[in-house]
Amino acid sequence: YGFISEGYWCDIGNHDQYMKAHRAILDGDVKVNIKEHRLRENIWMGDGVEIDETAELTGPLLLGNHVKVERGSKVREYSVLGNNVVVKQDNFIHRTVVMDNTYIGPSCHIRGSVIGRNCDVKSGVRIGESSIIGDDCLIGNSAVINPGIVIFPFKTVDSWATVNSSIIWESGGRRSPFGKRGVSGLVNVDITPEKATRLGLAHGSFLPVNSQVVTSRDGTRAARTIKRAYMSGLNAAGVHVRDLEVSATPVNRFTIDSYSNQGGADFRTSDIDPQWLDIYLFDEEGRDLDSNSRRAIEHIYSRNDFRRAFFNEFGEIYYPSRAREAYTVSVAEKIDIEAIRKRKFKIVFDYRYGAASLLMPGLLGNFSCEVLSLNAYTDEKRLITSKPSIEESLKKLSEVVLSLGADLGLIFDNSAQRLAVIDDEGNRITGTGLLIVMTELVTRCLESGRIVIPVNQPSCIEKIAMSRGFDIERCKVGASSVMAAACSKDIVFAGDGSGGIIFPNFMPAYDAIMASSKLLELLAKTGEKISKIRERLPEYHIITKEIVVPWESKGTIMRKILESNSEKEINTIDGVKIFNEGGWVLFLPDEEEPVLHIFVEARTDHECSEMMDEYNRKVKAIQEARK
Repeated sequence: YGFISEGYWCDIGNHDQYMKAHRAILDGDVKVNIKEHRLRENIWMGDGVEIDETAELTGPLLLGNHVKVERGSKVREYSVLGNNVVVKQDNFIHRTVVMDNTYIGPSCHIRGSVIGRNCDVKSGVRIGESSIIGDDCLIGNSAVINPGIVIFPFKTVDSWATVNSSIIWESGGRRSPFGKRGVSGLVNVDITPEKATRLGLAHGSFLPVNSQVVTSRDGTRAARTIKRAYMSGLNAAGVHVRDLEVSATPVNRFTIDSYSNQGGADFRTSDIDPQWLDIYLFDEEGRDLDSNSRRAIEHIYSRNDFRRAFFNEFGEIYYPSRAREAYTVSVAEKIDIEAIRKRKFKIVFDYRYGAASLLMPGLLGNFSCEVLSLNAYTDEKRLITSKPSIEESLKKLSEVVLSLGADLGLIFDNSAQRLAVIDDEGNRITGTGLLIVMTELVTRCLESGRIVIPVNQPSCIEKIAMSRGFDIERCKVGASSVMAAACSKDIVFAGDGSGGIIFPNFMPAYDAIMASSKLLELLAKTGEKISKIRERLPEYHIITKEIVVPWESKGTIMRKILESNSEKEINTIDGVKIFNEGGWVLFLPDEEEPVLHIFVEARTDHECSEMMDEYNRKVKAIQEARK
């Protein structure tokens, strides 16, 4: 049969016609009942839409239900954003259709394109005219999708990649659910309850039946939801769960190590982005899982090779009583409390709404410290909407320390694993600077021992330690490597240069609560202000740089660097470290991204810059020769 229609007709079998149909609807050329609310300039909005006051909308366009457009973003005419689309800050979107549940990261430029459902577009991405991204795709940081490209569903584009031809058959699968910080991703985009259940099943299948895993989280509903899904997976694999609910990460690690549990899982909202969730997995000693264990769990996860418990083998969920009290008592037993009490410290503590606020007040009270607490409560709204950046928090803490004449200010990350300090003169002591200060205090107050630091930390740490009879052991960069090295015999202290500090006689894992307590003890024993100690420490000059290199070029670059410097002293503990007169350069390939990290230490900043320029040119020359 045939039918003659008097109405509008548009065959949407290609990109141009599909976009033409959207334009016709938005211009009113065809009668369509749009259920969203019509505002000025033919802008339609659904329910629950959040638009930052600095964002710019230019009609005609349509925003579905629960769309979020953040500061500085521009959504121009003939754009359509589906339900639950998130547009982060400083984006430019023009004549583009973005379907439901898709995330657009910061500083992207997207023009004349179609992006499917459930996609994850990371920061700095460029998508050209007439491009089509299928459902459930991941576009990595700073990737460039040239005009006219078609990417089929379930594909991944690596960070910094330039796509010149359509991706149809390539698998493009993610290399691993694990990253530098454990399992990380956007809530309900990268990390969904379904994926969390599968990951819990994989973790449980990796452990023996009737094992016990300790779980903990921060105060957000997202972390709670994902944790519950993960716990279901563990139980379905025949593994029991000891749930600490809202708790600091070191308490989880301590509970594992103290009660013969077989592992742990901790769920935290990122300090950088409240929509980002980090899942940390721990071994039977409370340390981060090593690479072999991660690969084993990844293998189970990717192949769906899950162990299904029999009906009478399902795991239980327990809620340990007094876990926090047991942890704080153990911390106090490892500290010279009387020395701290005699010093009578005046401290300003910024808890940043984290779970450490459930622990530290009682501990500091036991130390007889005079404490001014800032943001000393857990608050989901603060954590995900109005929590200041770490830079803003450090600035505010410095001002309060100076105004009160306090001895020092302390601040933790959300997990209470990493520490930053403000001295009595308002100066920041963070990262490598804090590691040097702690090394100075440890070597002055302890008799002897070995200290663990990664290969990318400055040589002055060795000079401080060796001058007092301590040995330095260098290890790979990364939390799991530092923790593993800290378990070796005679290790008295370890640090990574980014606020992670370990005192192995208590627990071989990052613990800002123990680190801050030990800092007070060591300061009390020296009798000096921390600013005076800091002033006497040697200067160091280190700069870092990231160079984008294709995955397939990394091996060639590292081999050529080794060959061209064979006459020099070389260390290959992690990457390639080449020693020069007065300094060194370290080449470290990134495990997750097509990036090469270069670290340079020299006698002055000028020498650092010269060395960096020289080796940067060498890397580029190797890349050009390979082409």
